[in-house]
Amino acid sequence: MMPFYKDDYEALDRLIQTIEEVDQLYLSLLKALEGEKASLAAANLADFMIANQQKETLLKALQESESRRMQQTTQLGAALELPTGEVTLSRLARRLEGKDAARLLYCGDKLVKTLARIRESNRTNRRLISGSLGFVRDSLQMLQNLNRPSPTYHSNGQMTHGSYRGTILAGEI
Repeated sequence: MMPFYKDDYEALDRLIQTIEEVDQLYLSLLKALEGEKASLAAANLADFMIANQQKETLLKALQESESRRMQQTTQLGAALELPTGEVTLSRLARRLEGKDAARLLYCGDKLVKTLARIRESNRTNRRLISGSLGFVRDSLQMLQNLNRPSPTYHSNGQMTHGSYRGTILAGEI
């Protein structure tokens, strides 16, 4: 074990606090993704746009917090004399004593589980969006086919197209 000074303990506490903040932001993002999924399933564009805006706001906050977390992790790694490219939470924890290592690993594990839930929610939403997009494409193709003129044959055997005809649709789909 390396000697751990008061400043190092404060750096560890700041890192753990930042990891917890990042985890909370990801949990809020998960809630926004679930709102996005519900609005997609209900085909509610207004709610989808609100969820999307919430997501964008959270992603900006996450960028800042993740940057701070990475910087704090690197600083603590330097204090524990870890090589710069090898600084991970598990490697940091190996250099810490029992209680401090356990606190750091617990926060890291909690964040990993939250990120797994985010990935699954993203996959689900991606499938919903792809399905919705396919439905829109098929609907547009059907409408375009309805609007094409029917070909007719004249007595000389040549085919001519009549004037365009079709149905105008209004309202919501």
